[in-house]
Amino acid sequence: MTLYPSMVFVHVVAASIIVASSLVGLIARAVMSTARDLQSLGSALGIATRLERVAPFAGLVTLGTGIYLGMQGWQQAAWFWGALSVFLLNVVLAAAVVGAAARRLQVAIAAAGSGPITIEVDALRSARAPAVAANLMLAGDVATLFLMTNKPAFTTTLASCSLAFGLAVGVSLLGLRRAARSELVVREPVVREPVLVDAVVPSSERVTVPA
Repeated sequence: MTLYPSMVFVHVVAASIIVASSLVGLIARAVMSTARDLQSLGSALGIATRLERVAPFAGLVTLGTGIYLGMQGWQQAAWFWGALSVFLLNVVLAAAVVGAAARRLQVAIAAAGSGPITIEVDALRSARAPAVAANLMLAGDVATLFLMTNKPAFTTTLASCSLAFGLAVGVSLLGLRRAARSELVVREPVVREPVLVDAVVPSSERVTVPA
């Protein structure tokens, strides 16, 4: 029995864990966006933080097994280098954008204590860069799975990655547009029409205008 089938199994399991963590992270961020108090926001953030602790380990396993499998005759294939490039991009986004934003939000929640969500915490949880990065990471995970399972040629590799990241950018732009519209609605001043009230003037204060 060769080592190759076992490495394929471990590689697929680790990659599936990464994709699952990305999906659960999206659900956690959706819950965070609708949370109305610091306690519920902190609980949702805790789920996302725990996933961040598992994802790096799964990522290292995926990288190590992927390099081993790629060196078994696939080191010249376009899909191999495409998948490796997407994986490294996801590592950078996870560490520099998503993870850093989660740590800042966690510190702000701890400083605010309990009660309603403060302005500072709301600004951090509504930050646009982490949301865009998370969408790009999920697109990268899906593209990587496609490349690993189908092993396409250069043209299909480039097209599949472009399509995945293009869809992620489109979804992010729609989300940013909706957020901008919501902010405009919230900040738009409410103009009330004056209410005319018939005043009753005492007879002693009435002024008679001579004809």
